[in-house]
Amino acid sequence: DFRGKRHDVNVVMRLIVVVFFLASPSLVTGVVEPVSHSVSRLRDVDVDVAAEAESLSDYVVAIRRELHQKPELMWGEFVTSAVVKRELDLINVPYEDIASPGVVGRVGTGFGPAVLLRADMDALPVFEKSDPAFFPAHLRSQTPGVMHACGHDGHVAMLLGAAKLLKRHEGLLNGTVYLAFQPAEEGGAGARTMLESGLLELRPPINVAFAIHNWPYPSTKSGVIGTRSGVIMAGSAAFEILVQQEPETKDTADVVVCVASVITALQTFTSRSTDPLDSALITVAVVDTSSSGNNSNHGGSFSHQFTLPGASDVAYSSTARLLGQFHCTDVYTFANAFGKIETIATLAGHTHGCSVTVDFEPEVGTTRVSGGSGGARGVSGVTRSIKRAHYPPTVNDPSVVESVIKVATEMFGANSVAPDVDPVMPGEDFGFFAQTWPSAMAWLGTYSPEKGAVFPLHSARYVLDEDVLHVGVAMHVGVAME
Repeated sequence: DFRGKRHDVNVVMRLIVVVFFLASPSLVTGVVEPVSHSVSRLRDVDVDVAAEAESLSDYVVAIRRELHQKPELMWGEFVTSAVVKRELDLINVPYEDIASPGVVGRVGTGFGPAVLLRADMDALPVFEKSDPAFFPAHLRSQTPGVMHACGHDGHVAMLLGAAKLLKRHEGLLNGTVYLAFQPAEEGGAGARTMLESGLLELRPPINVAFAIHNWPYPSTKSGVIGTRSGVIMAGSAAFEILVQQEPETKDTADVVVCVASVITALQTFTSRSTDPLDSALITVAVVDTSSSGNNSNHGGSFSHQFTLPGASDVAYSSTARLLGQFHCTDVYTFANAFGKIETIATLAGHTHGCSVTVDFEPEVGTTRVSGGSGGARGVSGVTRSIKRAHYPPTVNDPSVVESVIKVATEMFGANSVAPDVDPVMPGEDFGFFAQTWPSAMAWLGTYSPEKGAVFPLHSARYVLDEDVLHVGVAMHVGVAME
């Protein structure tokens, strides 16, 4: 009789264990899935995140202005990362170098689940021409020819503001928050390098990633949070096409005719090589047939030279160079575009007696990579060749987007949320993170005519509406807590 009762107890205990593990698949797989909630978890936290974020406005604006005056191009953001480390040190947030000058801070329990919040740091090779009526001249970039024309200075400032709040309320976190200050978004694939240099090795492992980008367009007025499920930003890639006379046609082929044929044929990529319901575009932005351009870049020779009456010497090049880019919102279309573009260009050139070489990661410069402090991950102390990397489409995870929308609605109201914005054609290397973890990219509306914030990203006249940066701070904190 006793043995029978013990057997019954064992059966019951085994059933309890089975039910427990079925209810907690993360204990078996080690993966914590994003969970859908009908009500935001923020209601369970006795913290007014939006109000506390707004109280940090002066701090966030001050950091943004400091960085705006010291813009740095991709892979050279060492002054920026020093500012980040200075501020993290002040609030006792530990950090490490990953893909230097990349920096990753850590707040929370040290256990899972873990969310990564990302801010990009690099500026653009642009001469600032912002209107002093809206942004004082003494606050402009102090580095001629370099400007934060995409608002990454604001992104860094918002994430540092979020770091302050997350550290202040660290005891309320039931997991770990990684604060990723990322280099080289503007063509250098800093996100991919961070993945290759240590992000995937972090413990606890990252489960979800979130980023917010300022968006100075009429579709998102200042203070509005915009996002969508699925593709939000297109895949983007650059190309450099070298067109040369073939040896057997050096006396008859005209490189200019070959170039014209290549450019015209490339337009059929969107009209005849993609689904008409997909968004895709291809642009040839530079055509260089000059002697100086070809000699300096490719060592091109010239087939012949002659003089017109009353004119200076005219040289006909045997080599030409095309620079351009293409964008696709469909993942499949983007993946197949490389082969199709190369085939179209090669056949078009060959038809008129020219050979064609296509490089989809053209070099755009070099930079010296400094060594990081203790435990730095990634290559340092070497000269890095900067290539224009291709970016996959940024695809938002529906469950993460649902959480983002709930957080934004809870803090700012439904009228301040655009839950289904149209996808756009610019690329973003956050797409590499979205390929790796369930992720969401959101936009912080910064379009404000009364503040002069009406010029597009990458414009020399770009002005950021600083009065809404606290909204981005709150979104970082709210999403992390959620």
